[in-house]
Amino acid sequence: MIEPYTLIPKLPAHALRSLAMFYESMARDFLAAAELAEKKDQKKVEMKARKKRIFDAEEMILSYLTHGHSQDSAVATVASMTGIDEKVLLTVLPKAKKSTVVERRNREIMLLREQGRSLEQIGEVVQLHPKSVSRIIKDIQAA
Repeated sequence: MIEPYTLIPKLPAHALRSLAMFYESMARDFLAAAELAEKKDQKKVEMKARKKRIFDAEEMILSYLTHGHSQDSAVATVASMTGIDEKVLLTVLPKAKKSTVVERRNREIMLLREQGRSLEQIGEVVQLHPKSVSRIIKDIQAA
């Protein structure tokens, strides 16, 4: 078996130069591809961190809202604490508010159930069908 490095001295100068230029070009392409992959990986890490910051901010807004702060006050406070633009926080607010309303309704359902109210009575209070009330109670108890 002939070792490849033993062939190099036997090649003419122009062939060696062509091979060197080809491998240099390939090395540049590999470096460029590696840099691009590193940038993509860094972007993924940054996006994941940003999503977590926004999720945490959403939780903070919820906390302020449940403690009686106005929407404007909660958003402004969280924006100043996190550095996240108020406009971005306002986009997560409807989801946060819905979550708060649902949690409040579910607490009320469980409180009424503990008081011995029937599914029909609870449904009238929270304006849901008794089957929906039953499903919510089962889901909460299963959690």
